[in-house]
Amino acid sequence: MIGQPLRLSRFAVFVDYGDFIEVQHAVRRERHCVDRATYEYLREFLGFSSAPPGFAQWVELGVLVEPFTDTLAGHGPASGSEAALAADYQRWYWRHEIETERDYCWLGEVVVKMPSDLFYLQELLMGAAGRRVLELGRGRGGGVWFLSSVLHLLGGGLVVSVDTDPQEPAIDGSCWSAVGQHMLIGDALSQETLTSVCEITRTFDVIVIDLGGDLRRNLAALGAWVEFVSKGGTVVIEDLWGHDDEEALQAIDEFLLEHRNFGLCEYAVRHPLLKGIGLRRSLK
Repeated sequence: MIGQPLRLSRFAVFVDYGDFIEVQHAVRRERHCVDRATYEYLREFLGFSSAPPGFAQWVELGVLVEPFTDTLAGHGPASGSEAALAADYQRWYWRHEIETERDYCWLGEVVVKMPSDLFYLQELLMGAAGRRVLELGRGRGGGVWFLSSVLHLLGGGLVVSVDTDPQEPAIDGSCWSAVGQHMLIGDALSQETLTSVCEITRTFDVIVIDLGGDLRRNLAALGAWVEFVSKGGTVVIEDLWGHDDEEALQAIDEFLLEHRNFGLCEYAVRHPLLKGIGLRRSLK
């Protein structure tokens, strides 16, 4: 096992109690108390890294995982666990695509996003070092409306959005005057679109990939736009779970093995009902 690339499980959640850190496992329903030094060392495995001797116990506990093994089944019986309930939620969501049925609103405008996803996004924006956001898949502009409103409260920023065929009528976000908004029309996977975005800015602190329920298209966009993620920035791939979780996991681990400067976003693993995943670029 020494030298084998390992990363933190997406089911491992850290809870800071001050005097100690609790490591919770959302599948195994186990809790382990560690000191801060161990916690900081485990955090180095947000992306794939080789484990030294002495860390085999964390593999046995399912906190550290080998590539392509971080599935519900891979961690043993999951019935009744937090992770199993989340998986049921994802399958239920796609039977109805609830966010399109129930018109969840943010400050009076329909945003076509689930409340749990919105909460996570505002945490990302609050914690980001910069205020530049790219959204791939705009629709009527509910995402731009939400992102711009949060950035406006934070003092301003930039939102660039891309869509091949934006729906009309688009939401007017001009009230968020502290935020520069650029709404581009184009294919998120085309070189022409990448060039157009480069003319505005070459790096983003948050990139949201929301190209509908097409798993492979969303994952293709991850590869196309990875170089636009700033150091310390995060890319969010939405609509990842609930279809073929094993295919999604395979693609995510392949990406993390190829891009060792990326790892899981800690903000994301704290939210069990997210429809996607957050990947953060290191500061190095």
